[in-house]
Amino acid sequence: MKNFAITCGGTGGHISPGIAVAEQLLREGHQCTLVLSDKNIDRLMLKKYPNVDFIITRARPFSKNLIKFLQFGFSQIRSFFFAVHFLRKKKIDCIIGFGGFTNAPFVLAGFFLRKRIFLHESNRVVGKSIRILSYFAEKVYLPSGVKFRSKYLNKKVEHIGYPLRAEFKIFDKVAARESIGTDPLKRLILVIGGSQGAKILTDWAQENYEILNHHGILVYCITGRFDKKIHGNVFKKFSDNMNVLYNACDLVVSRAGAGTIAEAMFFNKPMILVPYSYAAGDHQTKNAQYVVKMGQGYLIPENQINLLTKSVIQVLNTSEHGESRVSMIKENPVTKIIKDVTK
Repeated sequence: MKNFAITCGGTGGHISPGIAVAEQLLREGHQCTLVLSDKNIDRLMLKKYPNVDFIITRARPFSKNLIKFLQFGFSQIRSFFFAVHFLRKKKIDCIIGFGGFTNAPFVLAGFFLRKRIFLHESNRVVGKSIRILSYFAEKVYLPSGVKFRSKYLNKKVEHIGYPLRAEFKIFDKVAARESIGTDPLKRLILVIGGSQGAKILTDWAQENYEILNHHGILVYCITGRFDKKIHGNVFKKFSDNMNVLYNACDLVVSRAGAGTIAEAMFFNKPMILVPYSYAAGDHQTKNAQYVVKMGQGYLIPENQINLLTKSVIQVLNTSEHGESRVSMIKENPVTKIIKDVTK
């Protein structure tokens, strides 16, 4: 039996694969603790996993704003000493990092204490955290075709996909529709702005659901802000029932986070992606371009959001995007990660 620390706090895209790996480690008799931020989304996502232990670190994200940069620097130093204490006290054997601002203090503390370190990057642009911390890692998992500029770092790279939670299972669409209270005879689009919603997509859904309804299309929107149900359309602040929602929908309209893309691919759902244009390194655009290249969806820039309603109708009326589509997800990367970290 080994003891793991999994750093994954800050966004749903980091937390979800952390949960996936933690669940499997626990099933195999190991111990693990998730390292989360103090953001509300972290606790919300852990609510349905009472068997998974977690701690909160007060690390803050990087910012170019002088005051926030100073807060970032102070919080990272404080979190480093917190991490050293925690790793020693819990006798952690290995650290698995999924990116984000909670990563650095624990990876650096782990290196200082000579712990095994593994890192995973899910986006098609490697984030600063992973780029820098890869020098301290034993192995770095990157998406297919993504590499570092450094030949030294590329020797550590293994290409795998996005770890999916065990709860994701494909089942009957009608049963899924009935469980969320939507009409099984109408088509349904799932609108996701990431784990915390996206104002531009929520506003679009509110402004255009009546037009979509006229074409026999209902909307289920994760808003991040409010709950509302109107004429069979659902607006939900947060959902921890994504497995059912993916099974229920006919089309995913979303930001272009790696997690949502991997999940939609697993469920064989076509996607229309509206990348967040201010994402670090414009990684969401790169993610979306890859999806388009693979024939799994479409990209609409934020400044062309007015094209989205027409595009939704056209995609749902195109027969080639039926249930016969072949999943791009061949194997859950959780298996590979567990095999490596438990050696």
